[in-house]
Amino acid sequence: MSLTILELFAQHLNVNGDTGNGFVLRTRLGWAGIDAEVVPYDVGGELPATAPDVVTLGHGPLSAQRAIADDLARIAPTLRAWAAAGVPFLAVNGGFQLIGQALVLEDGTRIAGAGLVDLTVELGAKRHVGKSYVVDSALGRLVGVENQGATVRLGDGVQPLGAVALGSGNRVAGGEGVHHGNVIGTYLHGPVLAVNPLLADHLAGLAAERAGLEYPRTADHDRVDLLALETRRTLLAGTGLSPQA
Repeated sequence: MSLTILELFAQHLNVNGDTGNGFVLRTRLGWAGIDAEVVPYDVGGELPATAPDVVTLGHGPLSAQRAIADDLARIAPTLRAWAAAGVPFLAVNGGFQLIGQALVLEDGTRIAGAGLVDLTVELGAKRHVGKSYVVDSALGRLVGVENQGATVRLGDGVQPLGAVALGSGNRVAGGEGVHHGNVIGTYLHGPVLAVNPLLADHLAGLAAERAGLEYPRTADHDRVDLLALETRRTLLAGTGLSPQA
C-alpha cells in the first residue's frame, strides 16, 4: 500500500519552500516502512479520484492567492468532503488564509476560501516579521519564523493551534492558527514540518492510522530530530525561550 500526499497549488504556493513539507512527510513515513507518494496539483488539474491521505498547502503572495481563487472555488466542495471525512490537512501562511470562509483584502474585497473551517482572515494589520516565532500547542512547543500582516477571526467553537509565546499569530486572544478536526492551519514556516518533527509525526501518524497502518519511529527519526532541535535552538537564540516547553 502506498499513501498519497497531495500538494495543492504547488506552483503557486511555494514561496518559503513549503513543498518541503510534503517531502518531510514522505521521508518520515518511509523511515517507518510506509511507502508514500507526493502528488502535486495545480490550476486546471484533476484531483485524485479517491481521497488522499494528507493534503498540504504552502505559502504564496496575494497575487498567487488571486490566481488560484477560481480554481479553489471549483475544487472546494471536494476538499470540504475530504476534511469532513477526517483527511489531515496542513495549510501554511498564504494557504492557511485560504482554508476558511474568506480572505478580506484591505479595500474590502473578499476572496472566497475553501470553507474547510469557520474562520475569516482580514489583511491590513501591521506586518510582523520575526525569525523567532513560538507557539505552545497541545502537541508541544512549535518553533519557526513569521512574516504576515493579517488578523484571523475564528468562528464559534473553532480552536487555535496554540497560544503565542513569541510573535503575533492571529492577533486575537493570543492564539495562533487553527486546529479543527484534522485540519491544521498556521503562520509557522521554515518549512514547519522540517523544524518541528512532532507536528510532522502527528500528521504522518494520522495518515497511517486512517490507512490501518502502524507508524513506528526509528533511529532515522531520532537522528534527524536532533538536527531539528539544533535548528530550533538557533532560531530561539537570545530569546530566553527553550526549544521544548
